[in-house]
Amino acid sequence: MFQKYNILLRDKKKYLFWLAYIMYLAELILFASMFGEISSLKLGFALVRNICYGLVCLKILIDFCYGEFGKREIILNIVVTMYLIILAKMTGNKSMLIYWVFIVAAHDMELKKIVKAAIGVHLLCMIFIIGSSVFGLIEDRIYKEGADRVRSSLGYQYTTDVSNYFFHIILMFIYLKEEKISWESIGVLALANLLLFKITDTKSSFILGCLVLGAALLLKSFRTLRKNYRFYRLGAILSMPILSGIMIYLSLSYRSQVNWMTKINSIINGRLVLAYNAYKTYGLQLFGQRIQWIGGSNSFSGTQEVYNYVDSSYVQIILNYGVIFFLLICFLFILLAIKAGKRNDVYFMFILVVVALHSAFDPQLLWMAFNPFVMCYFYMNKNVETDHKIVF
Repeated sequence: MFQKYNILLRDKKKYLFWLAYIMYLAELILFASMFGEISSLKLGFALVRNICYGLVCLKILIDFCYGEFGKREIILNIVVTMYLIILAKMTGNKSMLIYWVFIVAAHDMELKKIVKAAIGVHLLCMIFIIGSSVFGLIEDRIYKEGADRVRSSLGYQYTTDVSNYFFHIILMFIYLKEEKISWESIGVLALANLLLFKITDTKSSFILGCLVLGAALLLKSFRTLRKNYRFYRLGAILSMPILSGIMIYLSLSYRSQVNWMTKINSIINGRLVLAYNAYKTYGLQLFGQRIQWIGGSNSFSGTQEVYNYVDSSYVQIILNYGVIFFLLICFLFILLAIKAGKRNDVYFMFILVVVALHSAFDPQLLWMAFNPFVMCYFYMNKNVETDHKIVF
């Protein structure tokens, strides 16, 4: 009887993760919408979060009891967890520690299944939030910038949120479908991307979304483009080090007297000067520091706080979480790219390059609510067979 119970528990424990992940992802997305501004719902959001924390911790405990973590893996997980506890203390932000617990709990979950679950949650939440906004259940914040620029948030707290969520939906859809993505799907995604751009006027996610859909169309149409493994491997490995290096250098060395720097700053909507101001204010720390980022949605809070938000993931990470954490993320990204390269996983390498490019201008690199590809423990840890011949 006890043995039968053990077998049943071992077979069903993955449901603990799925329940926790789906609930937590939905909570993150809904909390970032105007539903998160409703005071009567805040206790419910907190309750859901704590239930999810309990479920993933229980999943990890069961895995440990069944010996599903190797000794080296246990030591590594403990070291990383201790470091992230210190980081949470230094920054006053527990997000990275919480995400890490979910990532460890997903050690035996296939990335494609996680992405498939994520895209379902994203789409349902997006439809629900936009629908609630249209029918007046929640506020549709309107942001006016200058005389002619009027931007709708479609029920989210800031106008760029919905476009960035949709950009990641595009990435998820392409990753899941690969070359089997239909022409109709590409057309629908392109039209939705254009519609969101017209409503929210979010340029970076719109432009990158168009480029990604165009690249997906080329990869679908020309088989030879999917066979150039060396090209994708090199791009995936070098994309983050190069792009982060360029963005951090330009941000930290920005000078308004330098003509080409001011032109670049203008093209990317003032991101360089904001990053430079943040660097001059806070400087660089090895183990991170507490920073209160004041973004565009704070204009509705009634306070007179000065906007200081840094959009680039790389600059925000190195300022907020410190040099050591930034270098660790770059190192892990390179390892992930090498792993994908050994498997000749063209579409995942393509996704890595796009995420690295997007992260140069937007802050969602490590945000679990947007980017499901952070849940890649299984991909890093397990040996998955490939049908392609590995070419070095």
